[in-house]
Amino acid sequence: MKIKSLEIPVIYDKYVKFIPFHQIETAEKLKKYDIVFNTYPTGSGKTRALLNSIKELTPKKVLIIAPINVLIDQYEEKVKQFVKSEKLEYEVVTFTSSRIKETKETFESNQQFVRKVLEKKSKTIIISNPDIVYLILLQFYGNNYNIKRTMVTDLLSEIDFFAFDEFHYYDPIRSFLAITLLFTYHQIKNKNNETKKFLFLSATPSNTIIKVLKHLNLNWYEVKLDEGHNKSKEKSLSEINLDFSFGSLEENVDEVINEINNHTNENGKIIIISNSLRRIWILKDKLNTLGVDAGIIIGPIKSKEERKRNLQKKVILATPTVDIGYDFEKVRLLIFEAFNPDEFLQRLGRAGRTLGKTLNFTPKVIAFLPKTVKYKFEQIFQDKNTITRKELESKIKEIFSSHNLDFEQLYRGPFVLQIAFFLYNFEKLFVKDDKFFEDYKKNFLNLYKIPVDYTVLKNKYLPYFIIYVYETLKQISEDKANKFIEFDFNKKILKNFIERKIAERLINTKKINYYFKGIKQFFDNYILNFRINDITNVKVVDKQKTFGIEKFDYSLIFILENANIERIDKNTIYINGISRKEKIHFEVPKIINKEFFVTYLTINEEFIGLEENNKFLKAVFLLNNKTEAIAKSFGFYPSRIIMGSEKKKALFGEQALIAKTLFSTEKPWDFEILPIV
Repeated sequence: MKIKSLEIPVIYDKYVKFIPFHQIETAEKLKKYDIVFNTYPTGSGKTRALLNSIKELTPKKVLIIAPINVLIDQYEEKVKQFVKSEKLEYEVVTFTSSRIKETKETFESNQQFVRKVLEKKSKTIIISNPDIVYLILLQFYGNNYNIKRTMVTDLLSEIDFFAFDEFHYYDPIRSFLAITLLFTYHQIKNKNNETKKFLFLSATPSNTIIKVLKHLNLNWYEVKLDEGHNKSKEKSLSEINLDFSFGSLEENVDEVINEINNHTNENGKIIIISNSLRRIWILKDKLNTLGVDAGIIIGPIKSKEERKRNLQKKVILATPTVDIGYDFEKVRLLIFEAFNPDEFLQRLGRAGRTLGKTLNFTPKVIAFLPKTVKYKFEQIFQDKNTITRKELESKIKEIFSSHNLDFEQLYRGPFVLQIAFFLYNFEKLFVKDDKFFEDYKKNFLNLYKIPVDYTVLKNKYLPYFIIYVYETLKQISEDKANKFIEFDFNKKILKNFIERKIAERLINTKKINYYFKGIKQFFDNYILNFRINDITNVKVVDKQKTFGIEKFDYSLIFILENANIERIDKNTIYINGISRKEKIHFEVPKIINKEFFVTYLTINEEFIGLEENNKFLKAVFLLNNKTEAIAKSFGFYPSRIIMGSEKKKALFGEQALIAKTLFSTEKPWDFEILPIV
């Protein structure tokens, strides 16, 4: 199938250099609208549109939120260069854990440093990830839980311009922060008529955010490619030849190897992107035996120098690490997996980038889609030989329509804890106006179509929140934690909670610490984490240097399930490359008659050398044949577990929470997060 090239409107300066028109249009529209989306194609300069908007609007405080720290590092460099070249009077500050530690004074707490930045009179551009912003909003960032309420109001009142980059990365769960900021802005604006600016950058606009804006009756503008534009045009994306296949790269490994061999003597890069490190590992192993020295861009490789060396190679194998912040030059062959339209469209945009560049060949792209969409694909793409990118986008979204994650549906299950936890803290730390909060909580729950009142949510989940705060304070000061837990109100709530759970036979009083630590870990992993990372990492020493490095940290579960393990020494696993899956299984401590539960998993006795053997706290969703097929169509990865004498398949972590909501045979809101020990 031939995909037509794409041109974007530009204007020329006096030196006959062109500037993409959307970079100017974005700033102009932000002067008229509070909320703007820039949805121009990948590689057309959306970052520059943001920076130009800052220059034109001159807001006092700017907050740029990027989903991963690699992108934050790139932003910091670009923003500083722009500020310097344009002679702008902005200080650039980065809010990541490591950068705050480097920047703050020795005597300052994290919260004190954040407050100092927010209260500065000078113009400031802050770059951060969503986790830290949300923790600041809830006053959980730093070591002073009882700091004055004003930090929250500082974040909401001092920032004039919020920018969310790579917004396609935010699924409905990760969109919670953006939704919360937009909703709060809407509620405050109704009282104070404040004006703030929000800019969302993504080649694939978020349906979730659009739905929220419509619900709130907020006006917005989308700066998008209009093919009927009467301005001069420059080619942004070239023609490409697109083929489709079905199944995973592992199932089609011979086809992939043949394609690589067919293109190794041609000009241009060969890029393969898989959702699974295991499949990248298999490809790397096979290419090694064929004498092909492929570069690897994956999570375990942290060194910038190592990544730079890998990017110089002709053949590059990558996980979704490269979906954000990487720009490959002259891609000749691109092969990728995609389990949803955003993955497909973002990865397709890696090939054929020509804006300001010369490309003297037509790239070839092979997309591997789930087998479950094959029939629908054949109906939709019947007799299509040539297609525009706009038509392609529409058809791909239609193919994956059954895979859409609706934010209202997702919050009917365990993720409702995000809403309950936020409202509880909002009430406790921010709002002094009871009437305002009464309207706020009612409207917030209505936005998510939560069918119960806030009081019901609060009463049901308050013990978990108290436990979370207690465990958080314990990491700072045992004395502060004990004072908090001894408050009459907190003490009474916990006493009643523990007595009720004992009556339900869910608590062993000798293991209270396990339950409390598990609840905190659950919240940290799934409820207060907008980059969702519940992975238990382990130190790995790979004799084969499969990825070009000998020592790295990576997911313990992945290593146990996929590596050829030689020995285990405390928390270090010594491996010798990849093998067929080891006979690893995870054991549940008792027989459980629920599809969804939270527990401490244990592993086979032969791997008992791991110090953390009893600390695999995981959300678990048990699968049957039908739900396993559904899970795989979403790109989920079932693991094996043993319960009693039975072997079962299960999903872990975030995938378990999503499964509980989307395809559980039980009621999605009927769940328990108290760990089973």
